[in-house]
Amino acid sequence: MDDVVPLLAADLAEELKAYQSVVVNGLNRHLGDLAAFVTGHSGRERKEFAAAVSSNLDKRLQGAAFAMFDGKDGSEVLRKQLLWASYDESRLESIRDLYGMSWKSPAMTVEVG
Repeated sequence: MDDVVPLLAADLAEELKAYQSVVVNGLNRHLGDLAAFVTGHSGRERKEFAAAVSSNLDKRLQGAAFAMFDGKDGSEVLRKQLLWASYDESRLESIRDLYGMSWKSPAMTVEVG
């Protein structure tokens, strides 16, 4: 993104930065929620943890929860999820709501034809 922003008009660049903040804040919010969830279930058997994950967490966040339960970095799992989604529109649509990814720009119009 750092390479693209200087090429944009100032108002569009600001909108892109704001969009990035929404996605990053969504990622951080999920990491905080997952950390609290994992901490609240620490010391339990994996099977018991799995049952709690299954009944309490969005399926799209469960991999990160298990990674954190295993002592790994959950942010890496979520970042890979974002990267995976960036390759295809249907993939992106499958996680758009999870991170609040919605961008309607008054600074940009697209001409068709």
